[in-house]
Amino acid sequence: MIDIMEVMRRSESGPFCSERDFDIDIIFKTTRSLVKKYGVKFDRKHLITQEPEMADGAFQAALDLAVTAGMYCVDTSRRIMFTREELLDGLRTAPRSLRIGSGKDERVIQAKEYGVPRKPFIWGGFSGAPLTEEMYQASIRSYIR
Repeated sequence: MIDIMEVMRRSESGPFCSERDFDIDIIFKTTRSLVKKYGVKFDRKHLITQEPEMADGAFQAALDLAVTAGMYCVDTSRRIMFTREELLDGLRTAPRSLRIGSGKDERVIQAKEYGVPRKPFIWGGFSGAPLTEEMYQASIRSYIR
């Protein structure tokens, strides 16, 4: 498994890319191509697909996107690249649940598995996204309204 220090090294040595180019030229165009390649379709009646083939296609498309695009580091304007094997290893070793909040606000987020009839956990907000304090406060006020 990759340790956090290796991810940090990659954030300083990965391919340079503007945020706009990453969003438009890499994410958007690659996603459009992968949707066609894997036949991924959106069904408004089912947010989570009921078809195993569609779930497999969506997973493969997401994995291909992650390998092709990497992860964008806004602080260094670089892409952090991962191999397919590194991503699959990360998925295999990732925790299956996460406890957040405390007291009456405590919740457990559990991994969603195909075929398990548990509703997905909806987590609004900007978890892990870079955001100024002013924007964060304005966003939270917007959610409350």
